[in-house]
Amino acid sequence: MTPEIKLNGVYYVESSSSEHPYNPLAIRPKFIKARGQQEERRCEWEDTGRGGYLFYQKVVPSSLESENPQLLPREFTLIAKDGALVKFVLLTTDLFKQKVNAYGNLEFNNDKDLQDYYLKKEFTYL
Repeated sequence: MTPEIKLNGVYYVESSSSEHPYNPLAIRPKFIKARGQQEERRCEWEDTGRGGYLFYQKVVPSSLESENPQLLPREFTLIAKDGALVKFVLLTTDLFKQKVNAYGNLEFNNDKDLQDYYLKKEFTYL
């Protein structure tokens, strides 16, 4: 297995396919390549539920797989093995208000506070 690449950030997740329903938050996504008879590419992440993963054929931009980025990418897209697109967008307070916090239960002063909240919070998985 090759070393994994881990992004220490929180992303909003959108899927082009109803067959790939995901929690809208991806916390610390990481890319794993396993070599066996065939190379498998998997992205897995924590979320506020039980976590998520996706076997994929390509990531755009492809530079994410070749180096460990110092800065978090604003967005990236995974192309699933079945061709579905799963887009990850770095979570900001504006995006959080528009897409995630439908009931207005949480408020954050800035993007750093929002990222820190999800990166530091421990979610209980059933």
